Amino acid sequence: MGASIAQQPGTTGQEATRAAARRAFQEGLQLFQQGTAESLRQAIAKLEEALRLYQTVGDKQWEATTLNNIGAIYSDLGEKQKALDYYNQSLPLSRDTGNQVGEVFTLNNIGLVYDNLGEKQRAIDYYNQSLPLFRAIGNKVGEALVLNNIGAIYSDLGEKQKALDYFNQSLPLSRATGNQVGEVFTLNNIGLVYDNLGEKQRAIDNYNQSLLLVRVVGNKAGEAATLNNIAYVERDRGNFNAALTNIEAAIKIIEQLRTKIISQDLRASYFATVQNYYKFYIDLLMQLHKTNPTKGYDALALHISERARARSFLELLAESGANIRQGVDPQLLAQERSLLQQLNAAESTRLQPRQGTEADLKALEQKIETLSNQLQELAAQIKQKSPRYAALKYPSPLTLPQIQQQVLDNDTILLQYSLGTAAIYGQ
Repeated sequence: MGASIAQQPGTTGQEATRAAARRAFQEGLQLFQQGTAESLRQAIAKLEEALRLYQTVGDKQWEATTLNNIGAIYSDLGEKQKALDYYNQSLPLSRDTGNQVGEVFTLNNIGLVYDNLGEKQRAIDYYNQSLPLFRAIGNKVGEALVLNNIGAIYSDLGEKQKALDYFNQSLPLSRATGNQVGEVFTLNNIGLVYDNLGEKQRAIDNYNQSLLLVRVVGNKAGEAATLNNIAYVERDRGNFNAALTNIEAAIKIIEQLRTKIISQDLRASYFATVQNYYKFYIDLLMQLHKTNPTKGYDALALHISERARARSFLELLAESGANIRQGVDPQLLAQERSLLQQLNAAESTRLQPRQGTEADLKALEQKIETLSNQLQELAAQIKQKSPRYAALKYPSPLTLPQIQQQVLDNDTILLQYSLGTAAIYGQ
């Protein structure tokens, strides 16, 4: 976002227009923070209103800032070309007004879009334009971020040593600025490069450093990602039990995170991003089954497969028009709604990396943890007092024994395939 500017003298009408523009802009940002598909569309409408008003009074600096924010929302909605349209309108305005802060963040945002679109060289071009500007304005956090992003692209392109060069420039900047979140991401990226280079112990060393930090920061999604990375390395080293311990810890965090998101759209979108965790888990269980066929790893793999595939469908059924709340204590339902709304708002805020200081992020993580614990305690009360509601609201897929006893008869078999990271499994 752009920096604040001093109010310019003008007519009463102009000042009223400016005040209306500021109100619309702030309302748009508040809707942006909510993070649901509906609120993001509403945020665009409010910011478009602010944009028209800023254009009316000729305030090009805030016009550029508003365009940049509209672009960011379209990017979050997955409409990358629309995001580029707004960023490309914002960029020359920031340059014309000499607003280097606005210019550098727009350049970085354009780089992110091209990165997401797979146009890696164009992404690097824009990152390279933003890098000297971050240095010029003395923003070492932004400089470290861009160096990390460039390194990640070179890693994707297979230029591992070049990637390490950029990561090793980024890491000390994050440490010098106390940016533990940035340090976590860079350590993970360094670990990934060493893993790809076959230097497994160096990969583990960097992942373990990242894991310690991510727990201090309280970023549960980052902790799950790091545990998943460690599980991959341990599996490759033949340490199947260590791999199992780490992937199970990662899956547990994912299950906790997804229950905090009240919006079905957001929950399904988040779950889609972590499907590889479940595929790896199933793959690992089947490898363990080969070495220990009597331990029940195959049955557990089937259950995990069912949980990964059926969960969103079960939740959608639970949120359908069925009157599942009949007979449930209204006070418990009100508490549940309030907690879920608070969690959704907090989780949406956490998904916006542009907002907040390190202290703000830690406070937010603590708030999410507290609300999550309260929701778990409330869910236990609901399950005890209203089992019918709990069965529909908090559904679980059937286990193998339940499938055998409740679904299949003596003349029927169930054959299920799972596409793992190393093979296709039939159960």
